[in-house]
Amino acid sequence: MDQAKNGIKNYFNFRHRLSNNEIRDVDVYSSPVMAKGKNLLFSIIHDITERVKAEKFIKSFFEQPVYLHMISQFDTKIIAANIGWEITSGYTKKEIIRRMKRK
Repeated sequence: MDQAKNGIKNYFNFRHRLSNNEIRDVDVYSSPVMAKGKNLLFSIIHDITERVKAEKFIKSFFEQPVYLHMISQFDTKIIAANIGWEITSGYTKKEIIRRMKRK
């Protein structure tokens, strides 16, 4: 809060405990504001718990060597490949990304 009040930092990402003791992942944007002669802190809080869960699931799924996973941009090129591709093709991830460009 001090960093936000002093204008040092305005974005925070952390785990927040609700009044019912549930833990949620949140993104917080905070800025100092002056209202009626008082210095206050204005904050916008986004609950990103479901996004964090989905990112963890995708990351763990993507890293399994048994499956071949690849991420590509629409109509451009391969931007990521998992270890399964390395094992199957004999190329490193960097080589796969460099060699497997979409036409």
